[in-house]
Amino acid sequence: MNSCNDNCTCSQCKLHGVPVSGKMKAIDACLIRHEQIEVPKNLFQVSGSRGGTGSDIIIPNTFLPIQLIDTIIPPKNSLIIKKTRFHFGDQRNRLAIDTDPIGGTYISTSNEGEETPTFVLFTNGSDLPILVTINIYFHNPANSGGDANTFRYDGWWVDFTIE
Repeated sequence: MNSCNDNCTCSQCKLHGVPVSGKMKAIDACLIRHEQIEVPKNLFQVSGSRGGTGSDIIIPNTFLPIQLIDTIIPPKNSLIIKKTRFHFGDQRNRLAIDTDPIGGTYISTSNEGEETPTFVLFTNGSDLPILVTINIYFHNPANSGGDANTFRYDGWWVDFTIE
């Protein structure tokens, strides 16, 4: 593989013309170019657990908010769910995620597991940054067959990118 050597401190990769700053960034730029490594523009993770000592009852076709977090979506970018990991003790519950302002709504296919939906949650089509609230919920679907419960050990982890 032809790439910048360990002593390279150039401001531009001589091999590919990739603008860089610093030795490691020059090397990384060459490796990314050669290996075709997909580097997310802005990756972040949100996780949590129900906790507490009590339980909530969720009637069918209801969303129970469990976490909110704000992020800024730059112009012409999208907020994308890359991966979800979760475990809910009640088989009726699903992980649901949406945004305010309204974008798409992601709902998991089961009460536990790992899913890689690559789901576009929100797209900023404007020329200005937009502050978006990410809403994470327990969801009891309409066809669940009854009320669902939450448990203190119920937990979730969600990988997002902005690209």
